[in-house]
Amino acid sequence: MVKESEATLLNKLEENVRVRPGFRELIDHCAYRGIRFVIISNGLEFYIEAVLRSLGIEGIEVHAAKSTFTPDGVQVQYIAPDGTPLQDGFKEAYINLYLSQGHRILYAGNGTSDATGGSGTGSDAGNVSWRTGAGGDGSVGAGAGGNYI
Repeated sequence: MVKESEATLLNKLEENVRVRPGFRELIDHCAYRGIRFVIISNGLEFYIEAVLRSLGIEGIEVHAAKSTFTPDGVQVQYIAPDGTPLQDGFKEAYINLYLSQGHRILYAGNGTSDATGGSGTGSDAGNVSWRTGAGGDGSVGAGAGGNYI
């Protein structure tokens, strides 16, 4: 369990988190084209939102681990789209929700937890996958966790 305070963790953002070149342009392009951009990450929501704020990016939907800071350390919980706690399958739960709503999904990831979310097979971590829900014409982009956003 991480035993640092929220402020201590946030202070480490500048030295430990690198945002890939082109991320801001991707966000801007999606906004211009009317494409809904969503980050689904096994990372910590407060951290991802802090990085987005530091880049001046607002209005991005983020689904990631909820954090509660206590004297004993950080308690982390993944919450499913229906509001129930999840032990595993976090990314798949959101992807399946979007697919069931008819969205098309472009999924990009750089870690092992991204493999299943992108393809459903666990075979293509680090690649980009395209999945289509039944009959939808909305798009959802899912970003990766890790030290990159």
